Amino acid sequence: MDYSPLFFSFADLISSCDAQAIIEVHGRALMSRQDGLWWITAVCPAGFAAGGTDPQKAFREFRRGFFNIIKDMAEEAEGPEHFKLAVSNFAKTLHEIDDDRWKQARHLIRAGKTLVPEELTALKPIKEEIPVTISVVLVRRDQMKKKDLIAPPNAYSKAA
Repeated sequence: MDYSPLFFSFADLISSCDAQAIIEVHGRALMSRQDGLWWITAVCPAGFAAGGTDPQKAFREFRRGFFNIIKDMAEEAEGPEHFKLAVSNFAKTLHEIDDDRWKQARHLIRAGKTLVPEELTALKPIKEEIPVTISVVLVRRDQMKKKDLIAPPNAYSKAA
């Protein structure tokens, strides 16, 4: 199976106990095509995947899956600091086999031994290394509204 290495970025405003948190993530994922569907599998942070009939639909479902994981953490947290710790621990998860696949797929693209699928050629190629990060900024409920959230757009780019 051919894999395409991706970087992704999301930002969310999440409610947790008596506070809200601004979550910003920069991560890595693999995209593949199986049985007529496009699949995005998280590499780091790991533990979720989503599919769709085209790359954009797969990305929307992947984005929704990430949001639901963070939302569940917020609902299960015993307090804002517990939530922040849970998200921090999640950020460190790495699927080693998919990490190896991601690195190999990026190497093959850079070496010119494989082509990016036509459906992904419009994505911005990223040649530099982007570290995987999740930041959590806790704010009081009266300090922030979702419309006030200013963050990078939800996006994904091909690793080149």
